[in-house]
This record gives sequence, C-alpha cells and structure tokens, in this order.
Amino acid sequence: MQRVVAGVACRFEERIADILAPGVVRMGLALGCNLSWSHMAFESLGLFHDQPDAEVVLDTVYLISIACALLTYLIVALVCHCGRKFAGSRSTCGLVSLSAAASTVVMHGATTTTAIGGACIVIGGIGSGVATSLFMMYFGIALSTMRTKRVMAISAIGYIVSTVLFSVYLFFEPFAAMVLCASMLPIAAALLVFGSMGAASGPCSQGETPPSRNLVSPEDCRQLKGLVRAFSVCMLVSGFVYEIARTVFIQVGGFAGETVENYAFAQGVVAALVLLAAIGITLVIVSSSNVHAPEICYRISACCLVVSALLILMPIVYPDASVVVPLAINNASFMCLNMLMWVLVCGVCNQLSDSSARFFALFRAAWTAGPLLGMLVGRFLYFSCGYTLQAAFLAMAASVLALFAMLEFVFTEERLSRALSIMPIERKRRFVERCNAVIEQYGLTEREGEIMVMFAKGRNLPYVMEELVLSKSTVSTHRQHIYKKLGVHSAQEMIDVIQNVTLRG
Repeated sequence: MQRVVAGVACRFEERIADILAPGVVRMGLALGCNLSWSHMAFESLGLFHDQPDAEVVLDTVYLISIACALLTYLIVALVCHCGRKFAGSRSTCGLVSLSAAASTVVMHGATTTTAIGGACIVIGGIGSGVATSLFMMYFGIALSTMRTKRVMAISAIGYIVSTVLFSVYLFFEPFAAMVLCASMLPIAAALLVFGSMGAASGPCSQGETPPSRNLVSPEDCRQLKGLVRAFSVCMLVSGFVYEIARTVFIQVGGFAGETVENYAFAQGVVAALVLLAAIGITLVIVSSSNVHAPEICYRISACCLVVSALLILMPIVYPDASVVVPLAINNASFMCLNMLMWVLVCGVCNQLSDSSARFFALFRAAWTAGPLLGMLVGRFLYFSCGYTLQAAFLAMAASVLALFAMLEFVFTEERLSRALSIMPIERKRRFVERCNAVIEQYGLTEREGEIMVMFAKGRNLPYVMEELVLSKSTVSTHRQHIYKKLGVHSAQEMIDVIQNVTLRG
C-alpha cells in the first residue's frame, strides 16, 4: 500500500514539475504582466488622478481603446490566413509592446481641458487599443502550441499575478503609476520571448508543437469551428454581464473616487479568491486522469456569475451594505471563467493550426465586445436612467436570462465535453504523433493519411465515404494502397502498426 501511495505521489510530483517548468512560469508571469496592464490603465484612476476631469478622461480613453482593439481583432481575422506565422519575429513583438508602452505615457497626459490633452486622449486610446490587441495575439499563438495542462498553469499564474500587481498599483502616485503601467508590456514581451523558448525546450516537451500535417477530419474541423463560435458567444454574454455588474458596484462603492484603501481591499479579496480558484482548478486538471474534470470548474464559474448578476439588486435593497463582496465574487468568477477559456480556446486553435490566428482573433473580438457593451449599458443604467429599483431589476433579469440562455443553448455541458474530447490531451497527442510517424515512415499520401486516421479511429466505410465525399471504390482503393504500404491485411493489423511505430526523440 505504501508503495502504491509513494508511486502516486511521485507521479504527481513529476506532473507538477513538468507544468511548472521555468519556461512555463516565465510565460505565466508574462501573461500576468500583460493582463495587469488593462487593469492598471482602465480599472482605476491611477493614470489620471492629477487631472480635474479624471473619470471622464478614463471613460473616453477606454471607449476609444477598446473600440480600436475590437476593430483590430476583426481586421486580423479577415486578413490573417497564415496561422502561427502571424507571430513574426521577436523584434516585432518587442516593437508592439514598446508602442503600447508609449501609448500609456501619452494617456497620462490626457485631459479634456486643453487641445493637447484632447489629442492625448485620441492618440493614447487608438495606440493602446491597436498595440495591445496585436500583442495579445502573440500570447494566443504561443499558448496554442502547448499542452493543455501547461496552458492551464500559465493562465492560473497569469491571473494570480495580475490581481496582485493591480492591488499594489492602487497605492502608487500618478507618475509612478504611469511608469509601472507602461513597463508592464515590455516586461511581458521579454518574458514571453524567453518563456516560450523555455516552455518548448523544457522537460517532457515532446509533442507540444502541433504536427505539421493536419490530421483533423472534416467532421472534427466543423466541430472545432462551431466550438470557436460557441466560445465567442459565451465570452460575449459573460463579459457583458460581468461588466454591467462591475460598473454598478464600482459606482455604488465609490471606488472610482478617492477610496483607494477600500478598492485595494476589494482587489485583495479578488486576488485571494482567484488564488484559491486557480490552485483548485490546476490541481483538478493536473491530478485527475479524467479529461472531463474541467466541467466542474466551468459549472462553478458559471454559477458564481449568475450569483453576481443577482447581487446587482443588493445596493438598492440594502443601501448600507458594502459592495466589496459582490464586486469580489463578480471579478473572481469572471477571471476563473477566463482561465478555463484560455485552455479551451488554445486547445481548439492547436487543432486548427493552419488558421489558428484567425480564429483566436475572432474569439478575442467577442471577448472584447462583451465588456464594451456591458460598460455602455451599466453607465446608461447608473447615470441616465438613475439607479432605481426598476432599472436595477431589469438589468439583473436581463443578465440572468442571458446567462441561462448561454448555458442552456450555446455553451452547454455537452458542448464542453465535445471541446474536451478534441483537446490536445496527452493520450490524443500520442495517437497523432504515431499516425504522423506512420505516414512519414511508410510514405503515405495526404489523402491516404487522412483515410488511415479515420479508419484507425474506428470509422466504417460508409462514414468515410460520406465525410470525404468519395465513392466506395475510391475509398476501398485507398485502403488497399494503405494496407499494401504498411504490409498488413486488416484494420486491426493497421492499428497494431500505429501502436508499435517507433517515435523519434
């Protein structure tokens, strides 16, 4: 019994050591610095504290920046058909991060009281929106080349680091806040470049780079594209609900004003909740042999978002109650959903390697549009309609109905299970690697390789005919050619060849 326990503990330690390799940690820190930039720039008045119209400037710059980011993602999705070639060179990555840093400095001088200040609003908003969205693409492409568990570790580290950095940032004076905020993206770029190298070359990194030959069947390809659309709708709706609630809680709690300590305390609670959730999610995924383990994490995150939407009524029903807890629940639940989404989206993009950049850009566009719409509705609710019981109830009801509609019809547990079954989990990676090795060693053509994979998955002849739109004789001929090249006489013998093939490295 002791030997069994020791063996399990040893394997667990090996898994932890693998996913927390130095390269993975650096990438997590890079993601954390990148995420913290948006918090620092747009979720506090740190950059604009010394301006007489700080809140107006913040809202204006944010609207311009997020609108430009949304437009940039859509343009990338339209023009980018080169997959991971989007990432370009390291110098390009550094240039994009420096452009975002320069935009941050420009934003610091933004004000509505002078013409120069007005120009800073426009230039800073446009520059930051374009540069940060392009910079985020580098993370999507880099993470889509890694194993699921490493992506989970990176996203968990990233969100923990971002919340902690933002909590500390709230106590900085305007100039120091600008310096810290502007430095986040160049630091993230340096960590990203060296982290991606380390993550790819670290221990147990075999199979982290997707195969050069796309073995995804036409059926799976359609499913994958459908999953991207479902993920996009999910983040559009959840981001919308999250930002409505956050906007209301921020305004009611006076966090946009001078109550830095209260806001810092709220973010500290968020950081603690995110830390606990990140550890829990990571341990579930790392320690469980069940590939469907993330489903419970998704359910909990979705339920917490529903709770935060219900709490929109609390400031009206209990006007003297603190909104720190509702704000913390809202932020933490959305961040946990974001962590899971990074894993799912990067896993799907991994399988859609030829168009990974395009689909990641589409997903990020929806991810960006949700909070934008939520902020506009939340601001309208609070300032134009007046924060009355009727208005708050309508906002709460609309948010809850939107979430339930999303959970019931768009991103269901069944669809989540389907997503997880296509993910680049270790077992599937080994199968893909072995199929690639057989195709290469035995000189199969692209069509023969595609048909071999489908038969190896257990598909029958009519299914292959329908999926590939081929006649029975054509499929049979290809199958006989495959058997001849492999020196086998049946599908079972073909599978034996795939299982026993020698992998390089």
